[in-house]
Amino acid sequence: GLGIKTIKELITTANQTNNMFLLHHIYLNRMFIHFYFREYIQLLEIADAHKLLKEKRVMNFLRVFFVGISSLSLARDTHQKHYREFGEQAVEIFVPLVNFSKHNFETKLFLLQAELHYLNGNHDEAEVAYENSIESSRKYKFKSDEAVAHELYGIFLVERNMFDRGMLH
Repeated sequence: GLGIKTIKELITTANQTNNMFLLHHIYLNRMFIHFYFREYIQLLEIADAHKLLKEKRVMNFLRVFFVGISSLSLARDTHQKHYREFGEQAVEIFVPLVNFSKHNFETKLFLLQAELHYLNGNHDEAEVAYENSIESSRKYKFKSDEAVAHELYGIFLVERNMFDRGMLH
């Protein structure tokens, strides 16, 4: 029937019917949940285990974005080179996407760039990129992107002991 299914049942159905679209969305949803709760290692484990589409396909941009932000945050926290490399690759993947559709990808590219600038210690450039991401999100009416940009900008400010400004985001 059409009753509510568990994640395990949905994955089984997707595999049995060879429904890659459903499988992609199941894993994308799981990555989103881990992203929301800043459970970046779990997100990267899912992303690594379930590479459903070629990296450069437009449909896969959310996966690349989640992996990029997660990796840049983990690179800051752990100083592990491979996380930096994943984050840098995400920025590189998003540049041509912005050229393809500024409206859909600019906010995410600005946010990836902000996190990379933060990782590199370029705090002035990071602030500009966070603010550009927020402004772009407003301009194109992507409320969820704006929320993520505010949250990450707030974390950036608080971690740099700018508590009053950070609490505004």
